[in-house]
Amino acid sequence: VVSRFAELALALGAEADSDPFVAARAEAEAAATAFAEETAAKPGLSAVFVYAAADQLYVANPKVASDLLYFRELGLTVPDVSIDPANGDYWEYVSFETIGKYQTDLFMSSYRGLPIDEVEAIATVAALPSVQAGQIYTWNQDFICSYQGMTAILTELTANVEAAEIVTGS
Repeated sequence: VVSRFAELALALGAEADSDPFVAARAEAEAAATAFAEETAAKPGLSAVFVYAAADQLYVANPKVASDLLYFRELGLTVPDVSIDPANGDYWEYVSFETIGKYQTDLFMSSYRGLPIDEVEAIATVAALPSVQAGQIYTWNQDFICSYQGMTAILTELTANVEAAEIVTGS
């Protein structure tokens, strides 16, 4: 997605050889390399990406969410989800009682949903290994699709991965 937006910027008159464009692309590539190296240092480290609502949880589908596709490409394990076509293809709708099927090392909670402290207060979420280990972080699913936006997302996620331990026995 980011490269497509870069193509759009170029089509609209941005200069590919301008210092800001070259620097932004280099920073994004460096952030991707750092993230890939960090995930390679912790093979099997897994993360689930969730939007928490007051009545249920929505688990993002890594086969269609462009950021999750990219994180997977760079080495992060993100579990597949079970999609009900009646609900679209982006989210698996998960009750609080069944979130335990996602035993991951990181729990990434969308900033759009409940605040982290409220997500942690859900008993079944609190019982997850990732949450018990304090490895619950905010996920910005609405990052700006630019080199700068991806750099920010990858830098934050790299810090989360660096701080994390594998707590699921993977």
